[in-house]
Amino acid sequence: MTARGVGHAGRVVLVSGSTRGLGRALVEGYAQDGARVVVHGRTTSAVQDVVEALRAGGAEAAGVAADLASADGCEALAQGALGAFGRVDVLVNNAGMSEPRPFLASDDAYLARILDVNLLSAMRLTRALGAGMVERRDGAVVFLGSVLGRTALAGNASYLVTKAAVEQLARALAVEWARHGVRVNCLAPGFFETDIVPEARGEGPVRDAVLRRTPMRRMGAPAELIDAALFLTSPRSSFVTGATLHVDGGWLAG
Repeated sequence: MTARGVGHAGRVVLVSGSTRGLGRALVEGYAQDGARVVVHGRTTSAVQDVVEALRAGGAEAAGVAADLASADGCEALAQGALGAFGRVDVLVNNAGMSEPRPFLASDDAYLARILDVNLLSAMRLTRALGAGMVERRDGAVVFLGSVLGRTALAGNASYLVTKAAVEQLARALAVEWARHGVRVNCLAPGFFETDIVPEARGEGPVRDAVLRRTPMRRMGAPAELIDAALFLTSPRSSFVTGATLHVDGGWLAG
């Protein structure tokens, strides 16, 4: 595997939700930078496929299957990561879901699941693994937010609220943990070519609207998010904490 040389050699990195989409691109990027990586997904088969691909490329990789919609699943992931490598130096809270629906059609079961997956899982994982970082006075956490945490679109209020919340959580923990040597930041993508918003892929009105709203007139490729994440968790950003880095093709500026 070709090393990027940013500064993660030997570091243990957990990327939640890393069997597809942006999460897979990120875990591959950390592996290319020499990190020992923990792959996470909901099914054992999907996790094992990614782990085997990373190992075939020369990476040290382990995998944990867990449903982060429950506290038990979050605990299983945290303990599995610690069991694999003994510690976690970098946590990337990427796991999330988007299931657009009008707010008045959002029943309690839907609200509970989107809050559990998008917000509470990140809080639970960060609490479980951040304790070791604080004790060692070393570590970095990245929350995957979204440009939709700062703008509004109709029909997806609950998702937007969770993305605004993780950005605020990053700021709060950055202040709380700065004196312990642990940096916490938020990485906020715009629209990328992944399946989290299937309506925006291929031809159609949703994609057309996204492209019109994005000054660069295109969607991002997952690989275009890698270096932004590596920067936020590497020694090159040693004085950066509590920040939000938007990778959005100009969405917020447009």
